[in-house]
Amino acid sequence: IEYGPSGFSPGTGTTVMVTGTSFTIEGLDENTMYDVYIQADCGGGDLSALIGPYEFMTGFINPPTVCTYTLLLEDSFGDGWNGASLDVTINGITTNYTFFTGNQASFSFDVLDGLPLVLEYFSGVFENEVTYTLFNSDGNPIFSDGPFPQTGVVYDELAVCPDCPAPSASSITATFIGVDSAVIDWDPLPSAEQYQLEWAPAGFPLGFGLTSIVDGPPASLSGLNPCVNYDVYVYAICGEDSLSAPAGPLTFQTQPESVGDPCTYTIEMFDSFGDGWNNANITVTINGVSTVYTFTTGFEATFNLNVFANLPMIFTYNPGVFENEVSFNIIDPDGNVIYSDGPFPQTGQILSIVACPTCSGPLSFDVTDVNATSASFVWSAATDPGSYTLEYGPLGFTLGTGTVLNPTGTSATITGLSEGSYYDVYLSFLCDDGEKAKTLGPITIHTIWLNDVGVSGLISPTLADCNLGSEETISIQLENFGQNPQSLVPFFYAVNGVPAN
Repeated sequence: IEYGPSGFSPGTGTTVMVTGTSFTIEGLDENTMYDVYIQADCGGGDLSALIGPYEFMTGFINPPTVCTYTLLLEDSFGDGWNGASLDVTINGITTNYTFFTGNQASFSFDVLDGLPLVLEYFSGVFENEVTYTLFNSDGNPIFSDGPFPQTGVVYDELAVCPDCPAPSASSITATFIGVDSAVIDWDPLPSAEQYQLEWAPAGFPLGFGLTSIVDGPPASLSGLNPCVNYDVYVYAICGEDSLSAPAGPLTFQTQPESVGDPCTYTIEMFDSFGDGWNNANITVTINGVSTVYTFTTGFEATFNLNVFANLPMIFTYNPGVFENEVSFNIIDPDGNVIYSDGPFPQTGQILSIVACPTCSGPLSFDVTDVNATSASFVWSAATDPGSYTLEYGPLGFTLGTGTVLNPTGTSATITGLSEGSYYDVYLSFLCDDGEKAKTLGPITIHTIWLNDVGVSGLISPTLADCNLGSEETISIQLENFGQNPQSLVPFFYAVNGVPAN
């Protein structure tokens, strides 16, 4: 019997003479591929041909943690990958993945914590259609490519299996959504002792939201503000100092503070050729719920949009082909054309209004400047007579608990803020007849630091210059990122990682 590492040349391995038909090889390395050859010795120097190799892999003395990664393959045309494929090598064992029809295919496989995971991409035809994404065991994307993916070895990293797995992001739901509350649910995990929820208005930076610790799903959120989009993340707590990665966000919108009488808006769509809109459409979002409107044949189509007064409406145009044929009108309940475009309509969000407002407040609200201790805002003038209220507070605060300003014009500056802090700012308008317009916001701001200086660039030498001599001069650019003027700025540097001052 001759054995050695996988691929060894016979005659260079370890040889053992045995007399029976079985033998146990000892002293092998764990998690290692070996080849074994067998040859009969008939005596007198008469040897049989080599039989083999027989290949095997040894196990682990202390097996690593196993978790499941997912590979999502996508094709924009819907006819599979047309000869393209991915080799996935886990701990030296390679599996090829592809698909032959449809828009996508998903494959799950087990990886070993701390051991290599290698992806190698092989191209096919129609590379413009091909994309793929690798997701870790928490369901978070960790690598993606395409269209026109890079070929060859594209990913070579150690797999990571978390000590505390995160909840499934796809299982997070929001129900019983009210004006100021919602119930959040998700699939529980056997490894979780408790869960942490983090939430704030949509787009907030992780680590700065409001948090609560709960024993399990479901969990209630309270103190929310009306008609605001919120993001919520769920973490698993598996023990002391054992917190999972965040799962989410789930985005939902709270209900409006008041809903008025119903009214009807109209969309008139036209196609000059008479074959419909050729994949173009208008998406109308009413209070966070979106509906797509289009038509596929003929010269024109009309859609009536029934909506309650005081709800926000957003119109978005999505182009198709033959944009030269497309035009449309958006008509309010009084029969007035409030928006018209085409041919070649503007794409993206085209109109944002409050439906049939009983109190016509500002339609726009923007931040113009943010410093360490102050921030300035501007808004459009209301068409009805009334008064403005600016309310601000820490990220995620509940309206009615913040600090209030009552500006008389269409701009205001908030002072007395803390440096390096997040704030939410809302603008409300009260008509003189007592009706309240839709509250705008929040605008989330992050104040800068009073003193904040850093290196922002390398002036000389260029990055292409190497092997600098002792007389060379290195020039850098310093920049003041803070509010206060700076002078005589101390700085430090290192040469080849060794501090020089």
